[in-house]
Amino acid sequence: LNDNLSDMMIQIQSNTNNINSLKERSSATILVAPNGEKYIIQVGENGAVTSTPKIPKNILYIGNSLLIGWGTFGMAASNSSSDYYYYVNQYLQGLGVDLTANKLKGVGFEGCTSSAEQTTWYNDTLLPTLNNDIDLVIIQLGDNVNTAEKLAVFEQGAKDLVTFVRTNAPRARVAWVGEWYSSTAKQTYIANACAERGADFIDISDLPKVSGYCANIGDVVTKDDGTTVTIDSSGVASHPSSKGMKAVADRIINALFK
Repeated sequence: LNDNLSDMMIQIQSNTNNINSLKERSSATILVAPNGEKYIIQVGENGAVTSTPKIPKNILYIGNSLLIGWGTFGMAASNSSSDYYYYVNQYLQGLGVDLTANKLKGVGFEGCTSSAEQTTWYNDTLLPTLNNDIDLVIIQLGDNVNTAEKLAVFEQGAKDLVTFVRTNAPRARVAWVGEWYSSTAKQTYIANACAERGADFIDISDLPKVSGYCANIGDVVTKDDGTTVTIDSSGVASHPSSKGMKAVADRIINALFK
């Protein structure tokens, strides 16, 4: 009896360690159902074990100008059918997914210079978009953290953002795409936040250096109403071209769905 009890305690401790390890990992464990569908197994902020489909049906994108710089699509994609949001959704729909996808403008978070401002943004702007039905949250923020004051609160803010999302969308897998306009400090903060708080980090910092992945002055953009805009500033032209947007989408697809 003593031997059996000892074995049981060892097994319980092993299971506890596995769950704790699962909670701390940025890459979730994957199980395959009898019908072949793959599920992400995660431990939520409340300690509850949850599952969500690896191929999501409900996505929230939280981004900046790369997501909605032209009002409805990413700057400086040629049109709304050539930004990373479109390409990722197109891939999933090609798998037969009946997809729900929503966008949230996150530049308010990037502009915060205090934790109090971040908390206000979480509660007033982010919280209304989060729910139990979301399978995946893709965060693409950090590019506009471009002052010392913003950077000073970004390290902890990145961690708090991941935790807030995981708390209020408890079934969702969380991924952070960073960054097009990168720095060593910001990349480190994002990577650490993902590793510590249970999200996937998708690095795109090398893509702007690839020829053809940035737009050019003189490129023509067609908006949803049919009007056209010619890119005439270096700031806009430094954003991803349609080819660059496809490269960003491919990074997301390969990291999350393959």
